[in-house]
Amino acid sequence: MFGGFRYADRLIRSTEDLRPGFPSAGVTAEQTNHTRAGVAGVNWLPLKNVRLHVEGEIGRNDNPFTPVSLRDYHAIRSEAAVRAKTLTFGAGYQENYTITQLKVTAYSSHARTYSGEVSWNAKSWVSVDASYRSCISIPSAALISSPAPRALEIAAHSPIYISNIHAGNLGLRFAITKRADLYVGYNIRRTPATAAQRSPSRLLLPPGVLQRADLPADLPDSVTQGLRTPE
Repeated sequence: MFGGFRYADRLIRSTEDLRPGFPSAGVTAEQTNHTRAGVAGVNWLPLKNVRLHVEGEIGRNDNPFTPVSLRDYHAIRSEAAVRAKTLTFGAGYQENYTITQLKVTAYSSHARTYSGEVSWNAKSWVSVDASYRSCISIPSAALISSPAPRALEIAAHSPIYISNIHAGNLGLRFAITKRADLYVGYNIRRTPATAAQRSPSRLLLPPGVLQRADLPADLPDSVTQGLRTPE
């Protein structure tokens, strides 16, 4: 078993570049933020050729730099590997959940990744590798028109984009000489269309949250740059 604590103190300075070539001509601003995170997990060898790894992390940031930066988040990561003579099997799962609520914005993201791989050393000079990965991400963002204790929970039920990526890889590795290898591979990736991608205009935000069309014309881009619905 293992555990740890992570602390980061960041100073971020930004200067508007109003005139190309004169970076100091714009307004300069800076901010600091502190990240505190705890991590714990276990590495387990139940059998000689079996390895399991599980860990979790919880983090807090007191002053996110952008509306979509990490503020309150937690992550789960797990891996399993089995080796049997010339074959090696592996599988993994990862989940990340982020919640960021500022004065006028609410953002959340839930992502899951599943993976699997197999490797076969057929001969001393040739091996075969195959892998598959599925990544599902559901971010959600909104502008808050009035203070609400559960504004973030409301925004979390208003997905503006759903990403579902499937990727596969198949490769052959040949040992030509002692110092040279040849690798030949094929990679395929598919992103099935979802309802959110096909009809983003039909996604309605619940009461208490402003629609994009209702935003004030003079609202700074720094507030809305991370909240645009994909075209």
